[in-house]
Amino acid sequence: MKILLIEDRVGDVLLKILGKWGYEVLLAEDGESAWEILSETRIEFFLVDWMLPGISGLELVHRIRQLEQYREVPIVMISSRTRKEDLAQVAQAKVDGYIAKPFTPVQLKAKIEEVYRRWQQDPALAAQARQIVKGHRAFVSDATTPLVVMGAGATDAEGLLAGGRCQINGLSRVVSVIEKVNAEDVDLQLGHLLVESTNEIALLLARWSMRARMKMIVLSPVCKGNYMLLLRLLKQGDVEAVPFVLMCERADDLTPEVRAAVKEGSIYLFEDPSLDDERWMELADRYLVDGD
Repeated sequence: MKILLIEDRVGDVLLKILGKWGYEVLLAEDGESAWEILSETRIEFFLVDWMLPGISGLELVHRIRQLEQYREVPIVMISSRTRKEDLAQVAQAKVDGYIAKPFTPVQLKAKIEEVYRRWQQDPALAAQARQIVKGHRAFVSDATTPLVVMGAGATDAEGLLAGGRCQINGLSRVVSVIEKVNAEDVDLQLGHLLVESTNEIALLLARWSMRARMKMIVLSPVCKGNYMLLLRLLKQGDVEAVPFVLMCERADDLTPEVRAAVKEGSIYLFEDPSLDDERWMELADRYLVDGD
């Protein structure tokens, strides 16, 4: 998990502590430098000190929440202010957690884990996961209807939720596109199938009955296996016609080989896939409807 720590006094100390727990942490000492980081990097969790030089941490939170991609990302406020009116301001700013100074490393870790666990258990997110799995369970192996194969690292709702919000939002977008396509063409009956790894997709491609049904392959950030081996298989013969879509939170996390494949057009890349409905529909029109 990538954390943006915005703290001007004990930032260096907290940076070391968070790093020991396995978090990837970026440090900003004021709102301006935090904003620069946000323009370049996708953040998954915020730790924000209320009292910062220049813009206050509370005002910074308000600005972060105005960004589409950060409206629901977890934010924990750090402060020595504990009056009722102060806590009311924090709640109004849509902060997910609050930790009062002074605190121990154990208390900080517990707060981060509590907020992140609660964020993952968001009822709306769980409902999305169940909807994704519902379509997967409707899959009929001996049918001839067209199919989108989703490499999601899991085939149940609990496993999908463990993969994080980026995965759920992205896969949910694909399911919404499938439902829209089916509504416009009642004879199509496009479906989707969840698999855990690229190896499973390779086995499906080896079966002509499945290969003939496959209209698109979508891989989530937590799909297991080697993306490039699968891509090389897709480029063999007529299998090349199946589009390969890769969702990720940050393109910078991809290997140079995968980034090169994206650049040459062999892979369709969706960075933060929940935010690009227009592009999803363009792919659907091209591959799921027309079948070009």
